[in-house]
Amino acid sequence: FEETLDIYRRIVAEQADGVDLFLCETMASAEEARAAVTAASESGKPVWVSWTLSDHGAPRLRSGETIAAASV
Repeated sequence: FEETLDIYRRIVAEQADGVDLFLCETMASAEEARAAVTAASESGKPVWVSWTLSDHGAPRLRSGETIAAASV
């Protein structure tokens, strides 16, 4: 998580002055989304999240996590 968070913090730092909000798009795992949202939230700007779901079986993230687990 910490390595991913550091990467997202660098991305946010580079873009923060030129954006009105951050869109964490097509997140495939709860952990990656948590890192992206944490970094983006630190900017003080609004953050939106979208998920990408598995094409097979019950609705789950591509990582296999349930949607309920991802929304925590």
